[in-house]
Amino acid sequence: MATKVPKRQRHKKEKITKEEKNNFLLSLAAMMIAFYVDLTFVKAAINHHFLVHLYVDSAVAAVALVVALTQLRYQYSLYTKFHVSKRPLLTSLFAIVLGLLCVISMHKTFDLSVLFLLAGLVLTKKLAEKEFDQDQ
Repeated sequence: MATKVPKRQRHKKEKITKEEKNNFLLSLAAMMIAFYVDLTFVKAAINHHFLVHLYVDSAVAAVALVVALTQLRYQYSLYTKFHVSKRPLLTSLFAIVLGLLCVISMHKTFDLSVLFLLAGLVLTKKLAEKEFDQDQ
């Protein structure tokens, strides 16, 4: 009786190239910047203090959300393509949720969401590099 091979190990593992690593890092940075724009819009909407006007700011936030979700989908496809753990993706999502909670709870005081996003960016970068180098 044969033992069952986990799904992660069934397919031949591909090696990640340097260009794909650079694309991943650019994608990660673009995603965090786009989510920061969205969090800034949420803060402005809570305070009723917009940069230009509600409609202009909401259009910019919608475009930033589309960009962020596109980058998130690209990163997910890289994780599945190279059969690595999705732990870095969960880390960046956790940082985004912490930033959102920070914006909602402390909307009148200093904005700490950028610190959560930067910490998430650095931590996700380190975890992803470790995952990608582990396969090589």
